Amino acid sequence: MTRTGIARAAMLFGPWTVLAMAAQADAAEVGRPQDRPDRLIAVEGRRDAPWLAAYSTDGGATWHPATMYLGAHAEEWRATDPETWNAGVLTGRLPAGTTTCLWNYFFDLEPDVGPVRFRLTAEQSGAAILEKDLRLDEAPRVVVVDHRNVRELSGGALPGKWELVPSGVKEGSAASITQRIVREKIPSGKYYSYNIANADPTPLTLHAGLKGWHRIYVGMEPYSTVRLWLSGDDVRYDAPNYYADDTGKGGASTRRFCQEFFIASADLSGQDVCIAPGGSRFWRDVSVRYLRLVPMTRDEVARFQEVRARARSEGRPFAGYLEPCTPAHYEPQGSMSLRGHIRNEMRLNRARGSTDVYMHVIRIGSKAWYHSDVVEQGTMSDWMEQGDAMAIGVEEAHAHGLRFFADAGMNATYYGSDKDMTARFARDHPEYLVDSYKMCFDYRHGPVQDYVTSVLRELMTKYDVDGVHLDFGRWGHRAAYDQASLRAVLERVHADRRAAETKWGHPILISARVDHDDPPAKGADEPVFLGALKAWARAGHVDRVMVNVHKKLAPTTPLRHYVQALEGTTTELWGDLYWGTWPQPDGGPMKDLAIARGWVAQGLTGGFFYYMRARPIEWERINWQLRLVDVPDVFVDPHHRFE
Repeated sequence: MTRTGIARAAMLFGPWTVLAMAAQADAAEVGRPQDRPDRLIAVEGRRDAPWLAAYSTDGGATWHPATMYLGAHAEEWRATDPETWNAGVLTGRLPAGTTTCLWNYFFDLEPDVGPVRFRLTAEQSGAAILEKDLRLDEAPRVVVVDHRNVRELSGGALPGKWELVPSGVKEGSAASITQRIVREKIPSGKYYSYNIANADPTPLTLHAGLKGWHRIYVGMEPYSTVRLWLSGDDVRYDAPNYYADDTGKGGASTRRFCQEFFIASADLSGQDVCIAPGGSRFWRDVSVRYLRLVPMTRDEVARFQEVRARARSEGRPFAGYLEPCTPAHYEPQGSMSLRGHIRNEMRLNRARGSTDVYMHVIRIGSKAWYHSDVVEQGTMSDWMEQGDAMAIGVEEAHAHGLRFFADAGMNATYYGSDKDMTARFARDHPEYLVDSYKMCFDYRHGPVQDYVTSVLRELMTKYDVDGVHLDFGRWGHRAAYDQASLRAVLERVHADRRAAETKWGHPILISARVDHDDPPAKGADEPVFLGALKAWARAGHVDRVMVNVHKKLAPTTPLRHYVQALEGTTTELWGDLYWGTWPQPDGGPMKDLAIARGWVAQGLTGGFFYYMRARPIEWERINWQLRLVDVPDVFVDPHHRFE
């Protein structure tokens, strides 16, 4: 605290308050851009009361609110409620606490600005807590693409419907790289989609002309979405993420302003950067304030490659998930083909560390989302006419070095709720449905077992798959099964698997997912799925088992009784993280990692499975981290854990 500030505060608040302010001044510290790989500036200190952060480019004659992030990394940012977040980025307000905060000066300053003065003041009194001159050009050069150079980098003019438009979110904001999206909501039974009236999917291609490895960031002042990729790698990243809409689950997170998203680390040599509309389940305006391309040091590149090489050589397997039937209803026609979507999902899975991909192709009792000869086909917009999603999935998975599992929801008729989805067999035979819950077949009927196994047989014999995933956890209504019926179905599936292995000349793995049951009390009946998987494992009918604990995600979720059920067999117990903890206010990759380590401590022997690609984009490296779950001293990103 300056002498002037101390004197002014003493007059206003008295000596004891002044001492408290002076103590805070001693505790406040401001870092440098080169201290962090993302080049943001860390602000440390214990705040007994809120502070305000501001900057000046004229030696302190005028001050402007600094764009402040509450937290040192994305996990902490997401845990900040939108109102508090927006106060931080719009007014520079830092609430009381000890959390490290970051100044994202890229929203405030031109890249070539000279010396900058940064200031912290007490919100209530206005007394100065810290004032420091910063040199933002001391760190290795960061390439920023924004309103100043985007025309030049895109060939001299913005193509198509791209334009530069001020966003108006923050006072003094520069123009954003914008494409307006006009959409019309179209009801479709219990679902709906949007017709995009004016979007131009032609990408804005930026010829950056860079060499070497860089981290790629995108900053958006209002909430916006974008699809970004590199011309050579052609892995299309959605930012913030495909399922992040401004209504429904996760809605609060989409109202945050001045967000920056880490996209990927990549060698930009010979590659252009491309952006296009997309990035969310329902398209909306693209409004990109800037793209940041941050050079990586030689050591950072070496670590990036070494950690992933170690995961490949000694890590556990990781299974990703693909559901082409869902985006088929939301992706505007002409923006991406069926093959293009599946190919991109396989590339994303490979880049993010997956070894296997489970592609959802049917919910048995419903119409098929592939070209079935056993079940009538469902509709996936015009995509079903472009080809067989299952055949394309197998081809693209194998082309990208991934094992392909056909994912089947084992019991979902939609009877009485959505006739457009219900398969003919369920419509024609309501007597085979569970009386109290007609969503499910009753597996104790012989014709049901015949029907179920005929579908699975086709998946293994018509297509050159590496495995089939039997998801009993999707609507795992226990009244639909008994242990005898579950054993009978898997015995037949196993026999068909052996026949398919003879045809294709390689092993085919059977994976099963069941709902979690707590350990049975002494003298109580054994839960139906626990007893069934024990029988499956002892007979060699399944290679992997995972337990659906979606609403019980915790390191202490009891799994020992499943470990014991599989002892003495070759069946692996996998970790099923479903969506992970990201929808929770305090959720994120470190919480997921703690859960995974707790399960390993209980005896989990297999790899890990995430149900959907719905996590925030900046958390996608958790896949690599989970593969290294047995190496606790290695972090995929050592800087602030997950950058």
